[in-house]
Amino acid sequence: MRWCDKVSVWSGELPDTWYQVSERYITGRRIVDKELLSEQVQVERKLFSFELRENLRGRFLKITEDVGGRRDTIIIPATGLDKISEILGHAIQASNDAGPCEADTPV
Repeated sequence: MRWCDKVSVWSGELPDTWYQVSERYITGRRIVDKELLSEQVQVERKLFSFELRENLRGRFLKITEDVGGRRDTIIIPATGLDKISEILGHAIQASNDAGPCEADTPV
């Protein structure tokens, strides 16, 4: 049995609390995602989209990087968000402690 055969399918009406619903199809089955948060930030030439979503398999953060039409996406389960936040905090602190970036200084 493939992993996609194990996905349970919800086929009833959406409760009133489900909003901004998108549908994805996996091997012909409908999976409904509920969008809880959606934010974007432009960093230089990159556009980052952050979407906190939930479906029957759980809650997750979908991060998409768009550079000139080329998109890459990662999915982080909600259970890992605190650890990711901690690591990002360490990276921010390390960057601040390192001082100005050598690439930013004129040659």
